[in-house]
Order: sequence, then C-alpha cells, then structure tokens
Amino acid sequence: MFTNRRARNANAAAMYYKNKLNEQFLPRNGTVPALVNVDSQPPDSADIPITTAIYVDFLRTDSYSETGTRKYPFKTLAAAYALAAAGSGQKNIVLLSGNIIVEHITFSKGYIFLAGENSSGTHGPIIFTGSLTFIGDDAVSLIQNRFSLTGIEVRGVSGTDVLTFSGSYTQRLLMNDVWITANGTAHGVNMTNTGTGSSFHTNNCKFSHNGSGDYYSINVAAGTANIDTSETSGVSVGNISVTNGTCNLINCDIESSGDYAIVVNANGVLTLSNCKISTTIANSHGIKLMAASSLAVIGTVGFSVPSSATTGRVIYGVSSSAVYYGQMYFLPITGVGLSNAKISSAITMIAINTTFTRPA
Repeated sequence: MFTNRRARNANAAAMYYKNKLNEQFLPRNGTVPALVNVDSQPPDSADIPITTAIYVDFLRTDSYSETGTRKYPFKTLAAAYALAAAGSGQKNIVLLSGNIIVEHITFSKGYIFLAGENSSGTHGPIIFTGSLTFIGDDAVSLIQNRFSLTGIEVRGVSGTDVLTFSGSYTQRLLMNDVWITANGTAHGVNMTNTGTGSSFHTNNCKFSHNGSGDYYSINVAAGTANIDTSETSGVSVGNISVTNGTCNLINCDIESSGDYAIVVNANGVLTLSNCKISTTIANSHGIKLMAASSLAVIGTVGFSVPSSATTGRVIYGVSSSAVYYGQMYFLPITGVGLSNAKISSAITMIAINTTFTRPA
C-alpha cells in the first residue's frame, strides 16, 4: 500500500512539472506550446494546478455532440467560455481554429488563455470578428484574474470597441502576435479598469484603425499599458490616447495619417524608449500634451513629422505640460527631405540626468 501511494504521488508530481512547462501561454516565437489534456486530478494531489485544453473550430458545420475536445470541438467561443467558466480554479487554454463571423464575449472569470491553434508568428493567422471584454472576478486573487491572447487577429465591427479592459477588480491582460483592427466610431483597445495594479501587456502586436473622430487604436483611460515591440499602421485617427493612466512604449513603430500620433491628456503619463513616431499629413503633431498635468518621458526616440511653417509640431503642448528627454532625433520625410524639429515653447523641457557619482 505504501509503495502504491508513493507511486501515485510520484505520478502526480510528474504531471505537475509537465504542466508547469506548459504555462508559457505567450511564447515569443509565436508557436503554441504542447498541451496536456487532464480529465481529473491524480490521487493525493489536491494542490496541483490543472490545465484544461478546450478546442473551438469555427468552420465545423457537421452534426455532433460538442464537448470541446479536438475530435468534437465547440463551434463558438461562447460555448467554450461557458465550459471554462463552469470550472473551479483550473487554467483554461482555448485553442481556436478557422475564422468566425461575429461574436461578442464578456469574460468575467480569469485563467482564460486564447490561442490560434496553428499560430504562424505573423500577426494572427486565426481571424476572430467581434469584440472581447475582460472584467475579471472579485472573488479570486490576481493570479487567477489573468487573461491572454496569442496568434489571433481580432477585427471589430463598426461602432463597437474591439477589446475592452474594464471593471474594478485588479487583472492582467497579455497579448503576443495579435492584430487588432478597429472600425468606425470605436476604440481598438479601451482600458477603463480601475483595479489597483491592473495592467495590459503586448509583444509583437499590430494595431490598426479604419474609423474617424476621437477614437484610438489604444485608449488608456485608467491603469497601465506596457506596449513592447509593436506597431500601428493604416490609422487615420490618433493612435494612442492616455488619460488618468500610464502608457509605456518600447521598441515600437507608431505611424499615423491623422492629425497626431499620440495624445496625453489630464493626469496622463507617456514613456517612450527606442521608438519611432511618424505622421504623414501637413500640420500634424507627433505628440500632443493637452493638460498642465500631462507628462512625457522620451529616450532614444526618432520623429518623422512633416515640416510645417504654421502649426505642426514634433511635440505640441500647453503651458506647464512637461517632457523629460534624452537622445531625440528628427528624420527627414520621404519625398520632402526636410525634418521637423519644432517643439512648443509652452512645454517645460527637462533633460534627463545622465550624470552619476561614485561615493567612496
């Protein structure tokens, strides 16, 4: 009996470490990790976390009993989420195949990780059309209020925000190899979550917008957005808006054909490192600081903004707005040849201190 019990515990431990290896839900190379289907916990292992793989194939039209297995996948994301939400404490990796027409899903329970099953690492091989809203759960810890997307393109419908990060519970949303396209009078990503420490993270993502007006590819109205190695393109509106929140961009290419690329409003903080900011139309601005409490921190950033004899500025700002800067450079515009290096005189410009001391 003792030997059998020890064997069961050894098997449970082996399963635990195998599942630990599969916890990398956002692989940097864009490939989906191997998964372990677990139907029940091993004996004597109540504390071992379980990872459940749920399959969705939007292209299946044949008749069968949908169970979420690879052989009998769900045909909608809503059905897959219903199964995941009914569970208790397990991690749920939802694997998507095929392209769906329109679904609008609200995730009120965390530990949900969406992945394109055959991810190619080229900005979303699986196309999901509709909207995804993440509001989390007040009855769980932060680690259980995590969500992720990888290997998916999410296309919005006109007038509806594509991704909404809302609610008042602390949560995390992570994206890798994802393409977000907003349409009409709507945001691509709308961050309104007020939970302390809530944050949104991207790596190797693309943001596009086909609308107009005061709508953005990324709208940070609360919380912190960490945007890494990502790009914007095909945008006829402002790319990013920051109000009462923080947006950190690193290794990003932000390009806009609107009146400006980034706007920072009241109590907004923008940081940029190793980025390029480009606009294409006359009298446009690279960055706009619209309130005395607007703050930007800029290091090793290139600006490509059309030269303007009138209003266009690399950085436009109102009185008492502030910029901490270091290593800014100004690039000529293709076909024009002139670079714009104008910064509004109303802005308080403060050079980043690079001097250090070596006390004895």
